[in-house]
Amino acid sequence: MSGTGVGIGQRPETRKQMTVKMLWTGIWLVYLSAPVSDLLHGGHGVVAVVLGWLGLAGFVGWYLALLFRTGRRNAESFVLTSLAVLSAESTLLVLTLGREWLVLFVYVSIASGAALPLRLARWTIPAASALMAGLALLVTDGTEYIGALLIPALLGGFAMTGVRELVRTTIELREARARVAQLAANEERLRLARDLHDLLGHSLSLITLKSELAGRMLPAHPDKAAQQVADIEQVSRQ
Repeated sequence: MSGTGVGIGQRPETRKQMTVKMLWTGIWLVYLSAPVSDLLHGGHGVVAVVLGWLGLAGFVGWYLALLFRTGRRNAESFVLTSLAVLSAESTLLVLTLGREWLVLFVYVSIASGAALPLRLARWTIPAASALMAGLALLVTDGTEYIGALLIPALLGGFAMTGVRELVRTTIELREARARVAQLAANEERLRLARDLHDLLGHSLSLITLKSELAGRMLPAHPDKAAQQVADIEQVSRQ
């Protein structure tokens, strides 16, 4: 997409697109407040807190890399690998630190919908949601979070596939309009070229005819020959 807009699952190409996408992505990172609050007030040991901060930073860093580096030729393989890494990291953090970290799977689901085509996202979104639900059954009081997170994970993920398809359709429509405009411009140039060709052909034929007449009028009728030469000059100027 041109201008400041940048499509879901597309790599930003300008500084404005980078800024817009960073702001858009940053809004959703506010939902990481649950893991942050757990690290600050969850009563974990020093080692667990340090590892938790490192794990959260690694998750966010990889999540941003996933959203900002898509659009390359190897995009699908990169996205699938990134989703596997994010899922494994989320699983480890949930099992280690508790239920507050289940929210990470919502990001995995949304990233699936944002960066993968529908043919793949329709499998990865339910898989991430199912993994989250399974882990919620394993951790203490995790079942209390299933209802609050499962629906956002599913709806958010599939909503992002819809947005991605909308962006793709919009891009294709713009490209089609640009092609139509280019074809119209080419057709206009061809029309002008045909008109110019016809005009030049007529003018050259007229010049040839008057040149022959002037040649026949010399030397017997120099005045008439001069008039033909003047006509030839006028036609050439026109």
